[in-house]
Amino acid sequence: PGPAHGGAGSARERLKDRRRARQAEAVQRKADAEVDYFRQCQSEALHRTRHLPHRSGKSEAELFSNQGAAGINFDRYDKIDVEVKGPGSGDVRPLTKFSDLGTMLPEFLSRNVGLMGYEAPTPIQKHAIPLALAGRDLMCCAQTGSGKTCAF
Repeated sequence: PGPAHGGAGSARERLKDRRRARQAEAVQRKADAEVDYFRQCQSEALHRTRHLPHRSGKSEAELFSNQGAAGINFDRYDKIDVEVKGPGSGDVRPLTKFSDLGTMLPEFLSRNVGLMGYEAPTPIQKHAIPLALAGRDLMCCAQTGSGKTCAF
C-alpha cells in the first residue's frame, strides 16, 4: 500500500478507536449511574422499613385463616375444558393435588399454600404449575377467580 492508502487507513482507524473509547466511557458512566441509583433505592428502602408501623401481632395462621375460595365449588372445575398445546406440552403431567409438589416448591411457598388451605388445584393451576416447574414457557387465559395468581 502506498502512503495515501496507509495514511487514510490509519487516520480512519484512529477515528474509530476514539469513537469506541468515547462509547466505552459513556457505557461506563451509565453503569456507574445505575449502581448509584440502585444503592440510593436500597438506602431508601432500608430507611422505610425501620419506620414501619407496628404489626397487628397476629400470627401468620391467623392472617391466612380468612383466605380461600369461599363460595366457589372447585369440585365442579374438573368439568372445565382445558387446552394445552405446544411442543412437548403433553409430556408434562397435570398436578392432581398441591401435596404432590413435595420439595419442588421452596419451603416458604409450600408453607403459604398450606396456610391458604389449598388442596386441590384449579384447572389453570393443574397445568400451569407443572409446566412452569418444568421450565416451559406458558401463556394462560382464564376467568377471574380461577386461580391464575396462585399458579404464577
